[in-house]
Amino acid sequence: MIYFYHILKFFDEHSTSVVAFSTIALAIITAYYAKQTRYLTKNQLRPAFSRSLIGQTQNMEASYIIGLHLKNVGIGAAFNIQVEYSIKGVRNSKQTEMINDMERDAEHDVALIQNGQPLRHDRVANRAIEVTLNYEGISGKYKTKFHFNENKVYPLNLTRPLVFFRIN
Repeated sequence: MIYFYHILKFFDEHSTSVVAFSTIALAIITAYYAKQTRYLTKNQLRPAFSRSLIGQTQNMEASYIIGLHLKNVGIGAAFNIQVEYSIKGVRNSKQTEMINDMERDAEHDVALIQNGQPLRHDRVANRAIEVTLNYEGISGKYKTKFHFNENKVYPLNLTRPLVFFRIN
């Protein structure tokens, strides 16, 4: 059986080794927690986007113009946002839009253009729209991809006006 006296005797005989081992273990634990803290802080400041397709029409029977609505729901601001979008299966449909910056809770509408004209939904087409966001935040550069089905534009969103502009 091991008594408290034996433990004290062991530490007394091996005190330098115990101190060295304890110092190394403490350094490793500190480095691990410093790395985790940096990782959490970096991701906490990352911008994040809520996105949806929106439409505009004067008449519910007519075709309507489709746009992309972005909102920065992250804690950090986003800078130099490059919005690339294309219609899956349609050649030369890739377009690019630049947004300078978006603060937290800021919103921006991107008019979707195809062949120089606003993209229209005629309630028959079933196109897949692929969108890629390349942007910078305080904590680094990011890339996000997402897909939309054109038929997922709900009539509830049709009252929002779109501002159309194109940056080459």
